Amino acid sequence: MERLNANLERDVRSRGSWKIALRNGIVGAIGGLIASSVLIAILVHFSKPLQQISELRPTLERLAQQQSGRAR
Repeated sequence: MERLNANLERDVRSRGSWKIALRNGIVGAIGGLIASSVLIAILVHFSKPLQQISELRPTLERLAQQQSGRAR
């Protein structure tokens, strides 16, 4: 029981630190940015065969250009 109380006290103290909260926020934001970039790249890659459908072609071409860095 003493060991659990010691762990709980340590956890409560660490949550009160603004430095740890800032670090966790930055790491979470960077992780989200990387994950969303990978997801967009995968979606664009697998949507390229859909360019055969003439109604979707302009939208998909614009997405492909943005992904490759050639935005208009």
